[in-house]
Amino acid sequence: MTENKLTENKLTVDGVYSAAFNLKPIIRKTDLIQAENLGDNIYLKTENLQKTGSFKIRGAYNKLSKFKKEEKERGLVTAAYANNALGLALSCKKLDIKIMIFMPEQSPLFKVENIKSYGAEVILVGNSYEESLDYARSFCKENNKIFFDSSEDVDYLLGYASLGLEILDQLVDLDILVLPVGSGSLIGALSFLIKSLKPDTKIIGVEAENAPCMRKSLEARKIQKLDKVSSFSDAICIKKPNELAFDLCKKYLDEIVTVSEDEIASAILVLLEKQKLM
Repeated sequence: MTENKLTENKLTVDGVYSAAFNLKPIIRKTDLIQAENLGDNIYLKTENLQKTGSFKIRGAYNKLSKFKKEEKERGLVTAAYANNALGLALSCKKLDIKIMIFMPEQSPLFKVENIKSYGAEVILVGNSYEESLDYARSFCKENNKIFFDSSEDVDYLLGYASLGLEILDQLVDLDILVLPVGSGSLIGALSFLIKSLKPDTKIIGVEAENAPCMRKSLEARKIQKLDKVSSFSDAICIKKPNELAFDLCKKYLDEIVTVSEDEIASAILVLLEKQKLM
């Protein structure tokens, strides 16, 4: 995907400001807290305290709020991981849109129940997101439904990038931004926004070593699909990065590192013990 293609897709700083305004009725401006117990000048953006528990609602609501009346009446059929599914479900509830979500069978039960509590219909099928995606597409084909695909949607990225506006407002002298990497949508969106407004900021991605699809793709300079991935951190256990996110990371990301399962578990424990955050 070329830079001209990115421009055609309306990924602009003005678009991020517009998304931030659009999201005001639905999201919280989460705190940026100084993690004094972790070291000097380390700050944590507490999107775990966002509505639905993650940043995903920023993309979902920004996209769905732009649906026309006939699109809302038609409803949605999609496939999603737990956090994105939660964001979609709450957004659909707020916007009065019916939604059916295909999810992997091993999805956390408490998240599935939360998704259902927002009125979404959940179909648990397949051993991975990719398998759930195939089932969802087949269902749409067999039942004359339209599949909703958020993976390469610019409105999603604009919503995610609104997080960067908050960070720059809360910490004007930002030097380094460290972000998790799954499909790459979050880090791609934030890399674009932060580098556009504060280009001297260093941006580092962190990926599970058992699911290094973005690192492998950046090394090869083209998207790589992994045959097998495994991590107890299911949100970043992805076989292939999104195309638009990959292009953004290729252009803006400074560094990407991988961490072991033990390192992920240790980091969670440190946050819990020293910062009382999960």
